[in-house]
Amino acid sequence: MLRKVIVFPKVKAKPSSLWFPRCRTQAMSAYAMLALAVLIGASSATAQTINTFAGNGIATYSGDGGLAGSSSLNRPRGVAFDASGNMYIADYLNHRIRKVSVTTQTITTVAGNGTAGFAGDGGAAVNAQLNQPEDVVVDASGTLYIADSSNHRIRKVTSGGIISTFAGTGSFGFNGDNMAATSAQLNRPTSIAIDASGNLYIADASNHRVRKVTNGIITTIAGNGAQGYSGNGGLATSATLRFPLGVAVDGAGNLYIADAGNHVIRKVTVPSNIISTVAGNAVGAGTDKGSFSGDGGFATSAGLNTPQDVVLDIAGNLYIADTANYRIRKVSSGGTITTLAGTGSDGYSGDGGLAVNATFNLPWEVTMDAGGNLLVGDMLNNRIRRIVGAGSAGVSVGTVTGGDGGGGGGTISNNIYYLPHLALGGGWQTTITYVNYSPQTVTCETFFFSDSGGPLAVAFGGAAASSRTDTLGAGRSIHTESTANLSAPETRGWARVGCTGPIKASLLFRFYQGAPTGEASVNATTTPATTFVTFADQNTGVAYANPSTQTATVTFTAISSSGITLGSKSLTLAAGAHGANNMGPFLGISSFRGSIRITSTVAIVSLSLNAEAFPVFSSLPPGELDGSAALTYYFPHLALGGGWQTTLTFINYSSGTVTCTTTFYADSGAPLLVPFGGAAASTRADTLAPGTSIHTESTANLSAPEVRGWARAVCSGPIKASLLFRFYQGGPKGEASVNAMTTPTTKFVTFSDQNTGIAYANSSGQTAEITFTAVSSTGAKLATKSLPVLPGEHGAVNVGPFLGVSSFKGSIQIVSSVPIVSLSLNAEAFPVVSSLPPGDLAGSTGLF
Repeated sequence: MLRKVIVFPKVKAKPSSLWFPRCRTQAMSAYAMLALAVLIGASSATAQTINTFAGNGIATYSGDGGLAGSSSLNRPRGVAFDASGNMYIADYLNHRIRKVSVTTQTITTVAGNGTAGFAGDGGAAVNAQLNQPEDVVVDASGTLYIADSSNHRIRKVTSGGIISTFAGTGSFGFNGDNMAATSAQLNRPTSIAIDASGNLYIADASNHRVRKVTNGIITTIAGNGAQGYSGNGGLATSATLRFPLGVAVDGAGNLYIADAGNHVIRKVTVPSNIISTVAGNAVGAGTDKGSFSGDGGFATSAGLNTPQDVVLDIAGNLYIADTANYRIRKVSSGGTITTLAGTGSDGYSGDGGLAVNATFNLPWEVTMDAGGNLLVGDMLNNRIRRIVGAGSAGVSVGTVTGGDGGGGGGTISNNIYYLPHLALGGGWQTTITYVNYSPQTVTCETFFFSDSGGPLAVAFGGAAASSRTDTLGAGRSIHTESTANLSAPETRGWARVGCTGPIKASLLFRFYQGAPTGEASVNATTTPATTFVTFADQNTGVAYANPSTQTATVTFTAISSSGITLGSKSLTLAAGAHGANNMGPFLGISSFRGSIRITSTVAIVSLSLNAEAFPVFSSLPPGELDGSAALTYYFPHLALGGGWQTTLTFINYSSGTVTCTTTFYADSGAPLLVPFGGAAASTRADTLAPGTSIHTESTANLSAPEVRGWARAVCSGPIKASLLFRFYQGGPKGEASVNAMTTPTTKFVTFSDQNTGIAYANSSGQTAEITFTAVSSTGAKLATKSLPVLPGEHGAVNVGPFLGVSSFKGSIQIVSSVPIVSLSLNAEAFPVVSSLPPGDLAGSTGLF
């Protein structure tokens, strides 16, 4: 009789105060200036129910030919599916592999004669001997692989039912890397997975390694053979593991490991083969007892207890058999952990009800079927349980199996969006905007985090919640304002969004002093980075968040416009943590103008807030750096006079001198004379030594008629180029910043209402046919109009008058026959304004 215990196989420094040094009547958080938020609609979790799929709870062998629910299993562990949806069960102490027909729900034996031992290779699998099979997986051709754990082998069963040894000599130990897998020694292989290319991964548990078999040759892909918990951030083969009991592979080929003896889930990223921890805080690492904590927070801060297995769904959500916690945990694609099923008490109850109210008795294995249902090997209950609607439906890219944490779980979503800052209350309102420009429905999960990385409850209409789910049909969009009390104390944090498809995600934050006095828009970040550069003076605010699983050391360096380093300071940013600083107070600099360079030891996300004319302000993502030798930068719009002033910013962040020649063009494409200090000119040349910068305002008469156009800068090396335009009515009333474009393109999408302005310029040598389409938030196409734009020409339209739409809120799609450049101006609260580049679309995705 098995005991009810887990048996392992044997043989920060906080940022300083963030208040802007403003006049006494100004009572706002300087950091609030960084009120950058990106949240998504109201929380709408679906309730998952649980039932028994196979096994009557009696630990014996019976039932072949009858219904799976009436059969007897004996300590079932691994579960897998084939391409047709038939289920395979590793019936551990019956020493068999059982099959449940997808059409009849009847159960049969497909491998093993029930006698523990090793025999039968070359013959019928049903006559062979197995010895405590722990896992099973099926490849695309229908070949079955078995982790025959106490035989220290991987067995293979062809679609014709013939069994053979695929890996392992049968003698436990370790040898054989870079040779035939059948000549290698394994030591209690407990889990197997197959990737889209047909490579087989083996949790070689008592060797503290994960092995990989490619074309019959075995290698080690993770673990150096020593027991321990080390190596995050380095090569997986140099890391230490402790009894890795479960493995899974996503559609991109990344490997996930249930590192049971360290109470964490590890990830090996391809092609770099760098290992990291994606779930678990490693409390109890190196011992047989973990912990339970962290629901609703960052997964890497949560406590796990001997996780035996892991699987993914098609949307990139991770599911963990948190075995000694008697729970199934879920890590969303946004990185938040929750309990999906199990109360934490051992037992058998809950069938027909909510999964979170059920009890398990050592849930050992997890897998996902093509319908998004999660199957659990509830070992000491001698059942296979099914959690209905647990995950996103769909078979993983390139594979057909569900396996023991292997193969069929799904692929990590590539559609991850980061919102580096949130600000609600204290005068701040945050608006999140998602536009689904694709032809398919997209579901997005958004998780909000506080400065510490814990869950942050925010209000968007209904009750405050730390997460929300939004399902957007083709063409649909949301533009959702926070409803936190503006006069309440300010709340800050950041957000991460995981979507099943590409969207245009952006953030708008607005500051109120009775009426709106400033706003800023910024596109969501899709790629964390380790180096950022932004224009700065002593009032500039910088926000940052660490979406990685490792602690970051972040260094901020102030550089004058002449390239002199004025001050530098570092801080420690824990995994999931967030912060913001005003550069002058943070670095102890009373006055400067130049740039801030931000470097981090791990990839983070960041944005900056320009506050030269506060309460008028604007924001920029301070990244978008490029290491190529020479670049062309496009400014899709210029506005001078008529109340408008344009500021040009160039920062040379490279180690060499860079010369930029900037040419200004009128609407017609002819040279445009622009005054920046001296006499008006249609070109200007700027030579920037390493670290130097310019932040040059136009000096056109503000009361003169408005002049519009666009510009192109050709530089001998990479720079950070951006544009700021400010509107005056006596004093400054609104401003908008936008990074220069480096790549003209043929399609754009942006949030829009009838007041939105769109600027465009044809930077190519061919005539462009540009089509503008207004789309409501429900996805209805309201109006469309095309116009020809000759080479070099520029234009700008207000959406409502141009398309004859008197009132709407949704998005604008812009499609051009040749690559162009474009930006949009949000004017909902004019004269308060903000701007966005409306591109940033996944190039392979068509508009709906």
